[in-house]
Amino acid sequence: MILPNSEAILFCNWLLDVSWQRLSGSQRIIVEAVRTSAQTATPISNNNWNNFNKFTAWRYPFYQVYATLASSLTPDLLAGLIAAWDFEGNSNCSDPTYNGSDTSVIYNLAYGKIIQGVAFSGPPSEITHAALNTTATFTLNIWVNIGSFTSTADSIWTNGIVSAGLFGFQPNTDIYWFSSGVILHTPSLTLNTWYMITITSSPTLGELFLNGVSVASTLTPFPPVTLSSFGKVSGSFNYTGFLDAPVIWDRGLLQSEIDMLYNGGAGLQYPF
Repeated sequence: MILPNSEAILFCNWLLDVSWQRLSGSQRIIVEAVRTSAQTATPISNNNWNNFNKFTAWRYPFYQVYATLASSLTPDLLAGLIAAWDFEGNSNCSDPTYNGSDTSVIYNLAYGKIIQGVAFSGPPSEITHAALNTTATFTLNIWVNIGSFTSTADSIWTNGIVSAGLFGFQPNTDIYWFSSGVILHTPSLTLNTWYMITITSSPTLGELFLNGVSVASTLTPFPPVTLSSFGKVSGSFNYTGFLDAPVIWDRGLLQSEIDMLYNGGAGLQYPF
């Protein structure tokens, strides 16, 4: 009996899902058996192992190329980072230029998704920071826990003056991103529940993700938005609930990077 190692899993993944010469029939069955054996640390028969080596040996050099490419594509969440807040007792930012100024907010472990977070209780609760201007390409990520709706459009992360940015929407009990007439909504949400909201924009696609899953998109980039306020916009559009770990990048994140941020529902915050 043979016990394949962890490298065999990567090789089998490549054979089954990446190689242009896709396997079928008995060869595919054997590769799947070897992968399962490696994943579960269960020995495989000598006969299956010998057959596996016979028809895969010549493919191995191609796998080495794949493996090299895979390692070079390892997500780096610090690449393209503009600003990140962890809300660990204050609104300091990864870039001090964007350190926050707090009005009537409270930091506590009970209010955080990842360690501490910050609580907003409607007006006058707000955190302001220096203006951040998005371009055609960016990613925004934030954890949101809506306590209650206080208006038709509760300000989550906006410019603090007019209706542009990220809002909670009372009629649909959802969250939406609004930018110069372009608007994307999440499905209806449950109050007092944590959700990870991700906005990505590129020259050809604007997309809204809920807990790492794409739920709405537009085939155009989002028009530029100025962000400068958590929790408040002029008038009565104030937020009630908790926020945690807002981040913005000057690039579109890969799905694998969004998955890293979601971290199986546990979340991941700066410095990642």
